[in-house]
Amino acid sequence: MNATCGNSTELIIAIFALSHNNIALVKYSLLGSVISNLLLVLGTSLFCGGLVNLRQEQKYDRVRPFNPLKKFRFNRFFFFYNI
Repeated sequence: MNATCGNSTELIIAIFALSHNNIALVKYSLLGSVISNLLLVLGTSLFCGGLVNLRQEQKYDRVRPFNPLKKFRFNRFFFFYNI
């Protein structure tokens, strides 16, 4: 039902705003709709992923996340040194 009638309020707002030549309102209304839908989908997927992996032990190594940054820093130095 939400997929069918969820955008009807945005359509009504857009029709009234366009009839009064208020294009900025239509732009911002559509932008807000897209952002809110993206945040809803992202939050739902993160929540469901957390529920699925709730019982698993999370292994975290403090050294591992910084290794790609060290490689990037070395490659950048090497690139500028050769120029």
